Order: sequence, then C-alpha cells, then structure tokens
Amino acid sequence: MPLRVRNLLEQLGDELILKIELGRTPVQGFPIKILNFLSHSKFTDKQLELGYDEIYHNYLLITIKNSQGPHTLQHMLGNIRLNVSARTILKLEKAQRIALKPPSIPDELIDVYDIPLTPDKPLTLNRLISTASNVDKNFYTYDAGENNMCQTFVENIIDINGQIITRTHIRKQLPYRYNHVKELILNDPYMHENIVDLSKVQSLTVNTSDWPLYKIVTLIKRVIPCVNYLCLNCIHPKLQYKTFPNLSLPQIQILSLLQYGQFIGNDTFNWSKLFPCIERLIASINSKRQISSLIDHFKNMISAFFSIDHNHIDMNH
Repeated sequence: MPLRVRNLLEQLGDELILKIELGRTPVQGFPIKILNFLSHSKFTDKQLELGYDEIYHNYLLITIKNSQGPHTLQHMLGNIRLNVSARTILKLEKAQRIALKPPSIPDELIDVYDIPLTPDKPLTLNRLISTASNVDKNFYTYDAGENNMCQTFVENIIDINGQIITRTHIRKQLPYRYNHVKELILNDPYMHENIVDLSKVQSLTVNTSDWPLYKIVTLIKRVIPCVNYLCLNCIHPKLQYKTFPNLSLPQIQILSLLQYGQFIGNDTFNWSKLFPCIERLIASINSKRQISSLIDHFKNMISAFFSIDHNHIDMNH
C-alpha cells in the first residue's frame, strides 16, 4: 500500500462512510500514449480485444464523516452548503498505483452514479478497502494486458463488499461497460447486467445448453432488437411451440442450428412460427429426412447448407 494512502487511512480510516459514488472520466490523447508506453502497447491491444468504443477512467468518490474537524467540503452533485456534521470527500482510484486523495473540482463531475449503501450495516473506509484487498490478490497491481485496470478495480470493490453495498440498485444506474457490440457469443449461462449494451448486437451465438430456447427467444425479443443472425450451438430436446405463445422473431434472417443433427426421430416443432423470415439456413443433420423437414419448415428460405453429424447419423434414413 502506498505510504500516502496508509497515512490517510490512519487518520480517517475508521470514519463512517456516508456515501459512495462511481465516477468516470474519458481517457483521451496523451494519457492513452502514456498508458501504452507503460504497458508496452498492451493497453490499446486490450481495448481492441474487449471492444471498448471509448475508454473511461473509473474511480470511487467516497464521502466520509469527518469527526476530526468542523470543516465541510462541497457536495459533489449539489450546491455549496453547510451540513450539521462535518464530512470529507475522497477519491479512491487505481492508475499505476492505488491513490486515495481529495477530488479535483469540476474535473470529477463528468459522470457520477450513486451507489446506495445498506442503512443498517455501517461501513468504514478501512473496512471497505481491507475487505476488498483481502479477497482480491491483484488489488494493488495494475496490468492492462491482464485486464487488471481501474474498471476491474472498482467493480471488485463493489462485488466483494456486496453484503453492505446495495448491488441491485447499482445495476439500474451503472453505465454499460461495452458499447456498440455487434457480435455476441454466450459460452455459459451467466450474464451480468450492465456489461454489454445488447441493443446494437446483430450476431448472436449461443454455445450453452443451460439456456432453454424460450429464454433465448425472450431475451432477443426483449432487449436485442437488431439481431439478424442467430447461431444455436446447443441442444434443446422435446420442443413444443405451445411453450412460445405469441413469440415470433421476424428479424432473424440467418439461422444456424449446429446441433440439429442430435434430434432423433421426427421433429414436430414448427420452427417457421418462431422464425418466419429465415432466408439462409445452416444445420447439422443425421438423415435425409431432416433435410426435407427443414426445407418444409422454412418456405421463404433462399439457400441452405447441411453438414452430416457423424456421431448421431441415422443409417436407415
């Protein structure tokens, strides 16, 4: 821990936290060059890899009760006014090192989001930092190449202190971490909120069978309006259209059913009701019968590509 941070915690670490806010400011120009130089160009490489359209520096604005003096600092989001009890605002951030210091004004007013605290669970500055640092082994290290930057630093503090910080309210307010994402691949059933802005996704691939087809279709219908390519690399046995009342995705024009060859027997599910506007189809099959079945389903189809699933081939058909 840096000496300045340690000294400040010795003075104010046991003071009660009154408010926590997430702040962020855009990183542009010369600071980007500095970060690239210090990380041997890993910073820009990571930006391209993760799909950031704009880089923001994230930090926490922490308002604490200052019982050591009567001086009251300006509230970050309001007008200057005196409070009954003295308070101090500190900025907690990670650049090359952990920093804890008074914020500059008005530079910190670019983007600020309130993070509600649980009223009946008091939290001090020492507890906030020690709880996070005891769990996060990379708390004090900065590595752009390993995605251990200010964003993960702030996110981990919030997650690790989740019993005290009201996380359900955070999800409704925090800005999206990835914007303008056009291609999305889901490899596991867990999706955190406020990570990706789904409204611009055009290509969706699902590689997990833990998501039922109803959940996938509902997700697309509700929050992914622009998707036109859907790849289902997963198994959904015993499908019945009555499970999908009044659900239809006419925006899907290209459909890929990479595990369709694992269907055994007659496929009675009416795919065309769910996907009425399919123009191109890609599917694995285990018999000629499946080819004719899919062609019958998609009357508007212009082209189709079928591959044989050798693991489930039906030699009789």
